[in-house]
Amino acid sequence: MERQSLIECDLNFSDDLADWGLDEIAYIKKDVVDDSPVWSIYAAEGTRMGYAANRDVALAIASQNDLIPMSVH
Repeated sequence: MERQSLIECDLNFSDDLADWGLDEIAYIKKDVVDDSPVWSIYAAEGTRMGYAANRDVALAIASQNDLIPMSVH
């Protein structure tokens, strides 16, 4: 099978990302909600699934929901 970069692939977000196993990944990113700093938890396709007051709690929430947490810089 020939490898392709994401730029070369025609992704149908949820189906293709799931095929790549990315439905198991949650991205943790510093964010602002209602003028308060939080750590948001995003699905691979970019949907915010939730947030927490600190990074450790956001990581724990992702792990408790059988997701692999990844930090976004």
